[in-house]
Amino acid sequence: MKLWIRVGDHGDYSDFNSLPEVVTFLFEAGVRSEELARRSGGITAVGFTRNNYVSLYWGDPSGNLDRELDPFEFAFVRYAIELEQVRATFGTPVTAEPLFDSDTVSKFLESLRLFCSVRKAFESVWVSATGRTEGVLAVWEAANLLFEDSGGTIGDPKLGNPLVGSVLRVLVDLER
Repeated sequence: MKLWIRVGDHGDYSDFNSLPEVVTFLFEAGVRSEELARRSGGITAVGFTRNNYVSLYWGDPSGNLDRELDPFEFAFVRYAIELEQVRATFGTPVTAEPLFDSDTVSKFLESLRLFCSVRKAFESVWVSATGRTEGVLAVWEAANLLFEDSGGTIGDPKLGNPLVGSVLRVLVDLER
């Protein structure tokens, strides 16, 4: 699969192999992180709205849509564009060494997906155990702090991630 992109309604479609390449292309085309949002078949940003949006999706070699960016891929695009804006502010040329390689992006996305699935599971357990929805964010933050204090990194996705242990420790402490 390739990433397909067209900036605005007058451009041609271009294909890319990775999200970091897309971010560089978007930044050079004038897309910034302000008001960046997902939409069907792409994204919108200041100056790229309505029919003049940015088409951005995963597709086959002919450019046929296979799937849209998922929320995690979109989060990466927003984050990387913000970093490019910072680099530009301090005079680092866009053509400088890329901020991310494809392997790093894959690990980032995998970690983000794991983090969100653990959080969703935690919220479900919390509501089942307590019968209430309030307090879940405070307990989640406490679990996060335990995770960070134990030297865990969200960038190390694997089974048995210490974040899961941190959440479970917080739940055990609550029962005492």
